[in-house]
Amino acid sequence: MLAFLIATMLSVGIVACGDDDNGNGSSNAVTGTWVGQGYGEDDDEKVTIVFRGDLTGTFTISYYDSYYGTETETATFTYTLNEDNTGVMLFKFDKGDSYSSKGSGSSSGSGSSLETFYFWFDGDKLCIDDGRLYGTPEWVLTRK
Repeated sequence: MLAFLIATMLSVGIVACGDDDNGNGSSNAVTGTWVGQGYGEDDDEKVTIVFRGDLTGTFTISYYDSYYGTETETATFTYTLNEDNTGVMLFKFDKGDSYSSKGSGSSSGSGSSLETFYFWFDGDKLCIDDGRLYGTPEWVLTRK
């Protein structure tokens, strides 16, 4: 009976310590893969964002360009997460990247630009905005 009790306690401990953040640091409310599309005039944009527990992530966007056809761009970012589960994402884009003009950014002087985006939750949806739409999200995403 004692062996059964110990085995049960160990199995509960192992399950409770499972890896839920893709092996990249600690988990938080935003950790994971989020997918969605643009809002309003950008509704043809398809977005995938992966937030890792180490406060880094990847952003992939696909959109249609009338000259080039479907374009896909990927960028990496770091993020901060506030206690109220709102946060800030800081992207570093190469200058000349056609998507670098979307966010609120500045030149870093090294051939790249830094772009800032903000995020918050609306129920189970993750909203992303560049700060120019005054509370209307640029993208609305759901957890994949």
